[in-house]
Amino acid sequence: MHATLTAEHIKDDFAFYELKKSDTSFKNQVQNCMTIMKIPKADRSDKMFQKYDVKYGIRIYSSDEDTAPKILGQSTAEIPLKAPKYKTKRFDEAVGLPTDIDFDSKTLKNESIDVAANTLTDFSGITKPAKLTMETNYIAIKSTSMADVLEFNFKTEIESGKVADNEFVAAYFAYRKKGSSDTF
Repeated sequence: MHATLTAEHIKDDFAFYELKKSDTSFKNQVQNCMTIMKIPKADRSDKMFQKYDVKYGIRIYSSDEDTAPKILGQSTAEIPLKAPKYKTKRFDEAVGLPTDIDFDSKTLKNESIDVAANTLTDFSGITKPAKLTMETNYIAIKSTSMADVLEFNFKTEIESGKVADNEFVAAYFAYRKKGSSDTF
């Protein structure tokens, strides 16, 4: 997409990443994860705005040194990345400046999948499917000095006790141009 595009995890919101009880089932726990890609405006080509095949999922690491994480579901999707429109909707004639918000967020994809219990072989005693939800948002920031943001929000719900408080849950995604035979 762009020579400088790399994903980064947002690490300073501890409450967001905290392992929580499920709102929908008292027997489940929920883990959130977010990763973003900053999309600079300088030297950006409109060719980057197209459809992409995306492979994504959740991995659970026992420590920073873990090289064989548990896989907690994965899926593929198509994400249409369209060029943002930086339109001013309201203009203050008296001062000659826009008065509307500085950014516009659009949901590109919102997908939930059930991961069958019998496929979760890295976890012992799983009897119910896990649920993996991914929401992709494009945040167009009007300021020319600030990059736009492609945001990936992940939520995993699994039976309680299968993820420990000291384990690291990480979302991952890989992308390629739609229809490309490039590997993820």
